[in-house]
Amino acid sequence: MRDMDTFGDLDIDLGVPGDTGRAGRNIDYEDDKNKAVEFLEKYITSDTHIHKYMNYLQEVADRRRKRIVVSLDDVMTYTGDADFVDNIQRNTYRYLEVFKTAIDELMVGMEPSDGVHIVEDVFDTLQATRVQAELNEQQANGLEGGDAGNSQNRRPAFPPELVRRYELNILPLFKTKAISLRNLSASQIGSSVRIKGIVTRISGVKPMVSIATYTCDSCGYEIYQEVIGKNFMPCVVCPSQECQANNISGKLYMQTRGSKFVRYQEIKIQELPNQVPVGHIPRSMTVIARGDLTRKVNAGEVTTISGVFLPTPFTGVRAIRAGLIADTYLEAMELELEKKSYDVSAGPLSYIFIFSLLVSTKIYRTNMLT
Repeated sequence: MRDMDTFGDLDIDLGVPGDTGRAGRNIDYEDDKNKAVEFLEKYITSDTHIHKYMNYLQEVADRRRKRIVVSLDDVMTYTGDADFVDNIQRNTYRYLEVFKTAIDELMVGMEPSDGVHIVEDVFDTLQATRVQAELNEQQANGLEGGDAGNSQNRRPAFPPELVRRYELNILPLFKTKAISLRNLSASQIGSSVRIKGIVTRISGVKPMVSIATYTCDSCGYEIYQEVIGKNFMPCVVCPSQECQANNISGKLYMQTRGSKFVRYQEIKIQELPNQVPVGHIPRSMTVIARGDLTRKVNAGEVTTISGVFLPTPFTGVRAIRAGLIADTYLEAMELELEKKSYDVSAGPLSYIFIFSLLVSTKIYRTNMLT
């Protein structure tokens, strides 16, 4: 089953229709990762003169921060490379992984600050157990005469997402204007956009698996499955060399405590009345919020949302009817509340009372005049 970001992970910038000078341009992601490392390590704010993003990483190491927000305005200020910033804004979902790799590289060996006491949780205990098991296997393979004969039976490496204790969001340039839903076009697929609308419905916050961990009941082999979309096919048969050599179809069981879950919420946003032409129906879109972006807005609130505009294929019976047509959604990177649905101090009943009072007064004056 296809994942939701299949269309968003583009390795070549396809460009905007009609922009023949930029279309088909090859991008060196390794070079861009080095630029991201340099930016995160050396960027200094102009007002406070501090290493903004290195302080963020230190707070992550101290377990005092979970969300890292990278502003493209900061990237533009430091690098001055308009092409690099444009590549990020046009293919944001791919560059999220580039910046995560850069952050992982900078956080290698980063220790908590002096005086900060880290309380170990279940995740730390499981990670220590996995690392110790991997070291024991490496020592056993070394005693048996090298790693060549047992390379197929090694435990798989930890997925980078499993050991990350942060969430990364990339914000578009400040000059990016908030547009209505009907102004979004196919040329903006995969890019960072900013839209404005009213929230009509929100779902409950639920845990969504991002890394599924399985253990074999026969050999104890542990494998990891990275889940990117809303649907995935669970692993059933153990792929280890030991089970294959013994002609055993080891059954895999999912470890709930060993897997990684993130908070997940769906938000339904609709166009504002002043954005809808006369005689047209307001358009709506699904916005997906994860992690610390959940529980930020309520129904009836006007919100400006920055995020990545992505397609998602239909599933089930709708997929048969849709064919090659895909639905779209917005992966939220920032939620900015414009105003409340009503004045909290007055309350909705006060408005009803005032309106009824004005109507009754107008009727009374009309009767007096006649």
